[in-house]
Amino acid sequence: MLDSLQPGTAYTAYVRTWCEYSEMYSDWEHVDFTTTGVNPNDTADHDTTGITTIDRQRVTLIPNPATNSVAVTAESEILSVEAYNIKGQRIATAEGDGTTLKLDTSAWPDGTYTITIRTTQGLVTRKLVISKMKY
Repeated sequence: MLDSLQPGTAYTAYVRTWCEYSEMYSDWEHVDFTTTGVNPNDTADHDTTGITTIDRQRVTLIPNPATNSVAVTAESEILSVEAYNIKGQRIATAEGDGTTLKLDTSAWPDGTYTITIRTTQGLVTRKLVISKMKY
C-alpha cells in the first residue's frame, strides 16, 4: 500500500508477483507514475489522489538462457549495464551507446545473474540464465 503520496508528484514503485504454481517471485519491475489530485496549496478538504501515467520500460535479454553472448535491447538509450552473480558480486560492466548492447558471457560459469540496465528513462533489473550444458 502506498501512503502519504502528494498530488501532482512523480514516483517510482518497485513491484513483483508471486506465482503459486512455481512457488517463485517474479523479477522486480519498476513502475513510474504521477499522482493526480488537487493542488497541495488548495485549502479545500480533499483526500483523493489518483495515478495519471504508468510507464514501463521494455528491456529484453536475448537469448535467455544464454551461452556465449546476450543482446540487451531497450526502447530508450542504454547508458550502462552491470552484471552480478548470485553472491551479489559485480562481474561485468559495459557502457551503452544506443538501444542495443552485446554482452560477452563466454567466460561466465553456468548460473543465474542479475543484470542491471541503466537507460535514459531509469533503472531496470532483469535475470539472466547462463547454461552451456548440452542436453
